Amino acid sequence: MAATDPATTRPDHALGCLGQVLSDPRRQRTLDALDASDAGRVGLETLAGAVAAREFDDDSGHADRVANALHHVHLPKLEELDLLDYDRATREVTPNDCRIATLREAASRAASALGGGVR
Repeated sequence: MAATDPATTRPDHALGCLGQVLSDPRRQRTLDALDASDAGRVGLETLAGAVAAREFDDDSGHADRVANALHHVHLPKLEELDLLDYDRATREVTPNDCRIATLREAASRAASALGGGVR
């Protein structure tokens, strides 16, 4: 996993990441699925199944399409934001729990400032 830069764990930087994450429901579901996992490292197929279960009523065939989108689009974006480490060779995802917590804290503060709540 990339070293955590203290400058990028500040809440103001987290707010910059917030829009990029919240702009896509699949990225939100991906972070939710990682939060729900007890494992420190999650395989792409397992993660895709968890995300697909959050998106669709039936799981028939959706996990493969979700895995493809995660692999090519969402995991690289979340890795770029330092929210996780994605090993393309082993297809394993390791969440950066500290960064995710900072992001969720920033989201909660932003929602409170706007008079709303965060799930």
